[in-house]
Amino acid sequence: MDLSYHYTHWNVEQHVSAKAEDVRARFGGTWNTYNDHPPGYGLDSVSVDHWGLGGRGAALGEHDGDAMVGWILGQWAPEEIQWLIWWGWIWTPVARWQPYEGWQGYHRGPDAHIHITYESEVDF
Repeated sequence: MDLSYHYTHWNVEQHVSAKAEDVRARFGGTWNTYNDHPPGYGLDSVSVDHWGLGGRGAALGEHDGDAMVGWILGQWAPEEIQWLIWWGWIWTPVARWQPYEGWQGYHRGPDAHIHITYESEVDF
């Protein structure tokens, strides 16, 4: 797969940026998005990944990620989150937690990061 179009950026809807910055300020780490994130959905303006301190690709510790996920879901679920992926699980408003085996890996171990896709506030 050609990943040359997956350049890191931080251009997301303002409400998403505010949420991502709030998480970063409370828990540390970094966040980003990239073009076509997640691939095929065209949602990069509302999808972010939370990583460890080293930026994109720096694994997020399981304990830290668990704390972040609990806080995030307590703040913005279910009304504002389409899905959240962490440590081999995906959370959606309807199904809640289900095992995740998507193409992006399991989001644990050396790939440990939190993926969140929020609802858009922009009418297309």
